[in-house]
Amino acid sequence: DIPLPALQDVGDPVLAKLWSSENRRRLFIDLDKQTSGHGMNINGENYLFLYRELTGFGPEPFTVGIYAGPEDGLGDEFRRLLRAGIAGIVVILICVVSAIYLGRRISAPIRALAAGSASIAELDMNHIARLKPSRLRELDEAADAFNRMTTGLRWFETYVPQQLVRRLMARETPFESENRAITVMFTDIVGFSTLSEHMPAAETAAMLNEHFAILVDCIEAEGGTVDKYIGDSVMAFWEPDDTGVNVDRAIRAARQIRRRVTEDNSTRRLTNRVAPCVRIGIHTGDALVGNIGAPGRINYTLVGDAVNVAARLEQLSKSIGQASDAKILISDATAALAEDRNGLVSVGTHEIRGRDGTIGVWSLDENYGT
Repeated sequence: DIPLPALQDVGDPVLAKLWSSENRRRLFIDLDKQTSGHGMNINGENYLFLYRELTGFGPEPFTVGIYAGPEDGLGDEFRRLLRAGIAGIVVILICVVSAIYLGRRISAPIRALAAGSASIAELDMNHIARLKPSRLRELDEAADAFNRMTTGLRWFETYVPQQLVRRLMARETPFESENRAITVMFTDIVGFSTLSEHMPAAETAAMLNEHFAILVDCIEAEGGTVDKYIGDSVMAFWEPDDTGVNVDRAIRAARQIRRRVTEDNSTRRLTNRVAPCVRIGIHTGDALVGNIGAPGRINYTLVGDAVNVAARLEQLSKSIGQASDAKILISDATAALAEDRNGLVSVGTHEIRGRDGTIGVWSLDENYGT
């Protein structure tokens, strides 16, 4: 029998180093369970060895295999694999970056829509940005619908008091009309018919808008609700808060109106413009607060004797006291509930047109709090 030659006797310097541990590298490719392999760098060249054991041909298993080197094009294959791997990584990176970019482009209008919806839920219409058009049809349609909705809500907010809507939204149960102790304020411009007779319509409207802006600022700053404008008059009311108090807030609003109107009229007189003086009547009493009107046209308003008395007090101020930028009369019922009675001056009892008997009337001292 001729024995099998040893690796060193084959005469192949590459094969002779098959089992050397020097410069040996494990393979990063999948092989079947019977096949093993490794890579080696021999004299600066890369070689690939693949081998497996065969049994049943003798008392000891045979190891058979193959190797490939530069002369077999292995270097070119490795370089092609390397280039393919690098190209694959670059493609993956491009896909990841593109996905992130597209995701942000797509999510940006969705985030803006969510932020705008949150502002609408808080009735904060002043901080809602207009959504930009999108190349995606669904997002573009959603943005257009949202923009048209916010435009409509801004118009709606112009005609419906925001504080009133907040209170209605805060109710956990459906709203029903009810009798409540409320404080009502009526205002009216002194001699408005005569003033407007000598003013162009545009100038009259501008004066009214500026006048109403002052009144609304003062009323809403004290938690009041502007119910309606009646020509040159304003009707506002205060519902009880959690402590049941609403009188002092109405009185503070009246004082602020006097201060603001006086300052505005001083400026107007310096520029030779019409300076509108205002009369104010305030009364506290029970009124029906709720939805009043026809099914297709309903107002959240109040009706009752308290409303009539406040309007009559405003009219009564024509004959009480001297002319001023703002005359304020308060009923005895309101004065009795005021915690801060400083500046309240009794002007006696008076008959109120359309009401039996007399009521006590108080005025707000013009010099108090100025």
